[in-house]
Amino acid sequence: MYHLGYHRCNRSSSIRELPVESATRITVQHSVPSRVANIERDFDASVKRILKNYFGWRGRPPLYAEEVFNRRLRVSRDVFLEINEEVCDRLFWCQQENATGRPQSLARQKLVVALRVLANGEPYDRADEYVCLSKYTIFIAVVKLIHLFVDHYAPTYLRAPNESELRGILELNAARGVPGCIGSNDCSHWHWRACPTAIQ
Repeated sequence: MYHLGYHRCNRSSSIRELPVESATRITVQHSVPSRVANIERDFDASVKRILKNYFGWRGRPPLYAEEVFNRRLRVSRDVFLEINEEVCDRLFWCQQENATGRPQSLARQKLVVALRVLANGEPYDRADEYVCLSKYTIFIAVVKLIHLFVDHYAPTYLRAPNESELRGILELNAARGVPGCIGSNDCSHWHWRACPTAIQ
């Protein structure tokens, strides 16, 4: 069973403390008078659903096997847990409290939905009913996850190939009939007029 403990920020200075009696009287309908009321989202149910489906719950194995996890999020569970460990204490990702003292979403919710958007090209609001996050929160999670990938993983993964790797790439592409090719843009789909029939 995979364990994803609850991580909460210990940044009380960033949260305005209110007396208990005044905090209980606050009812927030919306932040601006012209806006619609905020949707009450059940973050705890969302986290429980994610744990049951992908990581196991109370000694039970996860509902979906590793193959389904890899296909839906395009990463393995081990990589997911590594990323979760990296972000869980960062300001945006860790659980905070809103102005009324209500706990907000956790890192794993934002991480699951950000990976789903990046892996499948989903609209930002499509996973709202699953992870219980607003369109704007999902958008910010995607942007921050991309920045994390570039800042944290670029030295290891986003680099030019070394001599040994380059030799292997050239040999593989030569065996495919494209000698001297290092890589290709899969989504460009340029039309090659007079392309040799043998390698079309």
